[in-house]
Amino acid sequence: MKLNQREMLLIGAIAGLVVLLAAWFAGTAGRDYWRALNRDLQARRRELKGMQDTIACAPRWRQQVEKLRSGMHGQQKKFEHEIEFSNQIEELSKKAGLTISGRQASAVEHGSYRELTVSRSFEATLQNTIHFLYAVQIEAGLITIDELKLNPRNDSPNVLRGDILLRTLADRKRKGAS
Repeated sequence: MKLNQREMLLIGAIAGLVVLLAAWFAGTAGRDYWRALNRDLQARRRELKGMQDTIACAPRWRQQVEKLRSGMHGQQKKFEHEIEFSNQIEELSKKAGLTISGRQASAVEHGSYRELTVSRSFEATLQNTIHFLYAVQIEAGLITIDELKLNPRNDSPNVLRGDILLRTLADRKRKGAS
């Protein structure tokens, strides 16, 4: 079977269209792939720049922390054991007139420091609660009040029942220290 020139031209045109369509599909898929790759590369470059900027700021931050520490002149109370932290909170609560009913203390190691946590349940008037919270913020050093829940007592609405969660940071326990 011999193909005439017209049939050869038609087969060539169809083959050319198939090649063009395949190239177009491959080209758009490749273009989408390269665009996605470029977006990912740009995002990673931004992330890397952010990391480099953060690393570059570290010495300045260290200087600021040292400046803050030196400016405190012993105002910061350092707690080495959970019991010291717990006793400080007990002392402040007694001064403020809080009646403590539940106690819980714990310590969690975080690499180079420990996080000391004290949880207390108490009953007090609003005025006594305010005095206690003020004393914790002013007198007790670097203590954070993480959670505070207050509810009036059913039989006496002037008395509040509360739960408080306090945290502070301490140096990591050294080997051999008790």
